[in-house]
Amino acid sequence: MLSQQGEHKSLQFLDVVTTNNNKRLSTRVPTKNLVVSGQQTNFNKLPTDQVTSLGQKYDYNSIMHYARNTYSINGFSDTIQPIGIPLGMKAPEIGQRVGLSAGDIEQTLILYNCPKCGSTFQTLSGSFSPPKMNVNAPRESLACEWRITATPGEKIILNLTSMDVFKSPNCSTDFVEVRDGHWKKSKLLGRFCGRGDVPNIRSDTNRMLIVYQAATINEHTGFLGNFEVVCGGTMHVTSIGYLASPNYPDDYSPNKECIWKITVPDQYQVALKFLSFDLEHHVECRYDFISIHSGLDKNASHVATLCGQTVPENIVSSSNQMIMKFVSDKSKQRGGFSAKIFAEYNECDRKDHGCEQTCINTLGSYMCACRKGLELHSDKRSCVDACGGTFKAPKGTIASPSFPELYPGSKQCTWIIEAPLQHIVVLNFTHLDVEGNNYDDQLCEYDQVNVSSLLSNGKYKQHGSFCGTKRPSMIFSESNVLEISFGSDDSVQQTGFAAVYYIDPDECSTRNGECEHDCVNTLGSFQCICRTGFTLHENKKDCIEGDCVHEIFTVSTPPMYGIISSPNYPKYYPASKDCAWHIRTLPGHRIRLIFMNFNLESHPECYFDNVQIFDGDSSKSHQKGRYCGPRVPLPIDSTENQLYMTFKSDNNVHKKGFSATYYTLCGGILQASQEKRQIYSHPLYGNASYASMKSCDWFVIGNDGFNVKLSFKEFDLELEEDCSYDYLEVFDGLDSQDSRSLGRFCGNQTSTELTTTEEGVILKFRTDDRIVGRGFILEYELVESIVSLEEKVLKSTANIEAHIHDHIQKMPVEIRKLSPNEKSDKINAAFFGIYKKVPEFYVRVPGRVNLIGEHIDYCGYGVCPMALEQDMFLAVATTNEKRLILHNFDQKYEGFECELDEVKITLTDSAPRWYQYYLCGLKGILESLNESQKNHIKGLQVVVSGTIPQSAGLSSSSALVSSAALSAAHAFKLSLPKEELANLCAACERYIGTQGGGMDQAIAYLAKEGCAKLIEFEPLRSTEVKLPSDAVFVIAHSLTNLNKAATGDFNCRVVECRLAAQIIAKKQELDWRKMKRLGDLQRALGLNLDEMIVLVKASLREMPYSKDDVIQELNTTSSLLDTVSLTPNTRDIQRFKLYQRALHVFNEAKRVEEFFNTCQTGSGGEATLITLGRLMSESHQSLRDLYECSHPQLDRIVDLAKEFSFGTRLTGAGWGGCTVSLVAPQNVEKMRNALIQNFYKPLGVTDGFESIVFTTAPKAGACIYTNSV
Repeated sequence: MLSQQGEHKSLQFLDVVTTNNNKRLSTRVPTKNLVVSGQQTNFNKLPTDQVTSLGQKYDYNSIMHYARNTYSINGFSDTIQPIGIPLGMKAPEIGQRVGLSAGDIEQTLILYNCPKCGSTFQTLSGSFSPPKMNVNAPRESLACEWRITATPGEKIILNLTSMDVFKSPNCSTDFVEVRDGHWKKSKLLGRFCGRGDVPNIRSDTNRMLIVYQAATINEHTGFLGNFEVVCGGTMHVTSIGYLASPNYPDDYSPNKECIWKITVPDQYQVALKFLSFDLEHHVECRYDFISIHSGLDKNASHVATLCGQTVPENIVSSSNQMIMKFVSDKSKQRGGFSAKIFAEYNECDRKDHGCEQTCINTLGSYMCACRKGLELHSDKRSCVDACGGTFKAPKGTIASPSFPELYPGSKQCTWIIEAPLQHIVVLNFTHLDVEGNNYDDQLCEYDQVNVSSLLSNGKYKQHGSFCGTKRPSMIFSESNVLEISFGSDDSVQQTGFAAVYYIDPDECSTRNGECEHDCVNTLGSFQCICRTGFTLHENKKDCIEGDCVHEIFTVSTPPMYGIISSPNYPKYYPASKDCAWHIRTLPGHRIRLIFMNFNLESHPECYFDNVQIFDGDSSKSHQKGRYCGPRVPLPIDSTENQLYMTFKSDNNVHKKGFSATYYTLCGGILQASQEKRQIYSHPLYGNASYASMKSCDWFVIGNDGFNVKLSFKEFDLELEEDCSYDYLEVFDGLDSQDSRSLGRFCGNQTSTELTTTEEGVILKFRTDDRIVGRGFILEYELVESIVSLEEKVLKSTANIEAHIHDHIQKMPVEIRKLSPNEKSDKINAAFFGIYKKVPEFYVRVPGRVNLIGEHIDYCGYGVCPMALEQDMFLAVATTNEKRLILHNFDQKYEGFECELDEVKITLTDSAPRWYQYYLCGLKGILESLNESQKNHIKGLQVVVSGTIPQSAGLSSSSALVSSAALSAAHAFKLSLPKEELANLCAACERYIGTQGGGMDQAIAYLAKEGCAKLIEFEPLRSTEVKLPSDAVFVIAHSLTNLNKAATGDFNCRVVECRLAAQIIAKKQELDWRKMKRLGDLQRALGLNLDEMIVLVKASLREMPYSKDDVIQELNTTSSLLDTVSLTPNTRDIQRFKLYQRALHVFNEAKRVEEFFNTCQTGSGGEATLITLGRLMSESHQSLRDLYECSHPQLDRIVDLAKEFSFGTRLTGAGWGGCTVSLVAPQNVEKMRNALIQNFYKPLGVTDGFESIVFTTAPKAGACIYTNSV
């Protein structure tokens, strides 16, 4: 059904107009002085040679008719009135927008020569007949058409009774014709004439056309047609067919039983693909269900019984026949199902299918497969040796697929090398070039080679996971089986790896090689190793107790980690041991100690056996912990570059002891002193270059009255003009968000010195994934401060306050675990039905209502919105194909697909398509990626659902853009701060042609549940607005929509504000070409808002400016104006109202300030609500009169709400959409009822009020949900 505005526009398209065809005028215009300036021509009467009503009488009820107050200057005065109304008769209402009037329909039928009678039925039953004719009327022919539509899979049974049609030869002139479809060339079911009844005319499809042609209608009465829609029947499908549950897509009826007997041609099978599925759920499908059998006779084999809401897998019969039975009981009706039927041919039965080994039939196609040990060639037909395999030869070589060429993406290979018992496998890598880097602490997240030994207990002992280009040391298996696995993702490919292996006798397997402690194999031999606290005897077999004090410098040579353990571990530790480990690394780095196993004698105070850890170079340093018993301690980090650990055992109970791993940590908190100390860029400084893709922060803390001095002793980082690749950035102060940068350094900076003005400094070291250098050595020390204490206190206070205000927007979007609900269940079902898998994650972005501050965000002023419960909710999965597949939960919207490297947004004069808003957000993320990030792009499978009313001023389009950007960012592993996402989305929405200011995107990301936000721009920042506890906000839809991307009004207002700023700037002798916003103008002039209002009145005229006037004011050319001031979609505008637009902006900015201050300082209660309501009412008046973006239906709601609200205003861009009212709790229902009775019902709305007039409270901003966090 068309919307009200849609019907109005449709009639304009059909060229139907309402005019006077009577001798007396039927309407008059009281005075054109009441008509809005520029609209008077709409009330001129057109001559009859330009317009005709096709012989029909004047139609007051036409949907094309103006309302009494159309284009009224005040919204309520009459601009057009009915006349010629008999005395005592009420004047008719004009201007209805409920639906087409009878006159509208009659004129359309006449204009397009439609049949004079007939209709379309979409009901389960009905009756019809041709019109009764007056016997005294002149003779004329009659043609009627009736169309009946059922859901796919249903049939129509028609009975013709009381037939009295002139009987001509072969029913050639007068007849009733019935066809199996809606087309006049559809299959003929029969042509009838004469007298009698024609029963049981049955369609083979779900459509029927009945045509009545009569040349002698005044002598015969015609017929009576009765039809009934029945479900089930016989279906013969030659290629593709469809069927659905009765009444689909609405809920099916109770107590239904439908049986379809489906056949396809011989040598084919019946294939059933469900497109949607929603039946009542039961574990055994006892209530509502579908039963499927392969075959038509009583011996047909049962295939499946289906119910619930999960879309079933495709079903293929074993023959060319299938019975499908649908049953519903008397309770709980749901949405039903729709299905597609194929005549499926098993290509694998053909001898020429081309598969070398195995052929697998699929729906509509087939695929080839290979036996174990082989894999499919790129030709998808032949088989080749698969990577991996089992090797038992004494020696051999293994390599990655395609070596030495690039290995393929998305590959998984496993090699198993089996040696005889009492033998081991020795593996030596001769080449390694796998996506990653060259450092032992590299986490091989993408591509990797894993090497493990399969132990006798069935468990694996991993030797390592390797990537990058640095070859590992020779690997000796710990059993006779070694497993090597290789995995690659779908992005970067390298040349891979090659390795040789040898099977070597396991000398340690016989009496432990005669070693007292541990035996370790070497290639061709073995050696004995003593455990901690012991040294090897000169006989190279036995172990004797030795020194138990250890000095460990973690980074003299790689690796940067190690393992320590108690004496004799994993055997019981000896009695009366006193051991110490002093672990240190280069200055500027820390030590982390992680216990893997721990079991000491227990005691409440760890008095007997214990481990103690000290944060420094000796047992005199600060103690971090004292441990005993069986509980494994938590990881322990040193504060600076040294850690000291002791172990003590007494002479009684002995346990297994402990083993622990230590390694270095980058950065940390350092205490400066007046002695010089050092910071090294990386733990391997002097032995190797720094690592790529590193992020390291140092916080150097000073003392009161001192500043920190830095000296660059050695410095060698990758050189780049802007230091954007590898760099060290220095910040003056310890606030990670707001400290001032003292510089970003790269290249060679030896001898550079810096002194802070604060009592601390932050150093941030960053590297990219490309070129590396030697690194740096810095010295830091305290020097006496040159900044007064008072200045520090003032600056610190300001920084803390700014940090509190801005903290939320510096954080990434929150990731939460999804709590299943009805919304998620529905989108999951839809997602599974389309993609046959579950989503990987979900994205929610709310709509918003702007409480005050309309049309000023793009002028550089703050606004006060809050997020709504209504939202955009996306379900997303990633794929290895770099392709976007996009579907809408609402099936009336078409799906969309494109390659990710071909994302384009082509604008036309019509409204943008829904998916183009998603493309905006996706395009913004794609264009923000650097070259490294582009390697990890994933394909996207998306289902979009939304509950925000469209074109209602509640930010549905911006929410879709923002949810698209957030879903792409998360899929591509970009963890962007909320501030960056908001700014990016505000910018990329302009791809769709909207010149917004960023409010919608900012509140979408920065919103907090329970409060509104004051959003300010450049820099983007937000402040919580404490709304009165007794304030209720009511949203009311005007039922008039505007798509701001599809019209020029919104962008025209943006340009008018810009031109106002530029003309005033020109008159104030500023560079007008650099002036883009009124807010920039105010800041350049240093005036307050009141002074700006005075300046507007002195600088701009009230009369509109033509384009030539603007060019003259700016003393410029038309081409320069088009380039500097106008946008492509506003360059044809010839008339600009600058005075009114600028006055609104500055006054609205004042109202926002007063609104915010009232909320923050007000004591609550009615006085506060009255002030806030007054500001909202003033805002609407300004939007209506100065900004001219209201609409008569918006104004009507505002008038009706006055009795019940403190204030009401339009919200959003305007020209339709919604209003927001501030209402006391006790008046909410009164206001809703008043709007329903006096606004919505007169427009023909009879239900669904909860979605067009509702209360709202502030909700949270954007969020990512996963099935597990």
